[in-house]
Amino acid sequence: MRPLWLWLPPLAWAAVIFASSHISLPPGPPLPPGLDKVAHFLLYAVLALLLLRPLLSQAISPTLAAVYCLLLTLAYAALDELHQRWVRGRECSLTDWLADLCGASLALLAALLTLPRLSPP
Repeated sequence: MRPLWLWLPPLAWAAVIFASSHISLPPGPPLPPGLDKVAHFLLYAVLALLLLRPLLSQAISPTLAAVYCLLLTLAYAALDELHQRWVRGRECSLTDWLADLCGASLALLAALLTLPRLSPP
């Protein structure tokens, strides 16, 4: 039962991302420049960190867990960008995916640099 419990937070967060990207954007003034990229950065930084916990519980090295997290996060981000092609008012954007990559990468790097200090001596 424990492994399933560990996967619920990242799955729930992925559902939040999917639901928010499925909402059509109304016509009107665009978002302030860069705000969209900040949102992508933060959403996928959180997803990567939430994925790290269940993968670390699989008794693999933290570095390998972070690589798997990054690959899973970027695959999900790519699928979400493709999904947005069919949502009115949305678009599939490479720059959004790159913001996702930056958010996930920096969050995982910070986690890897912090993990040794968090583990018991």
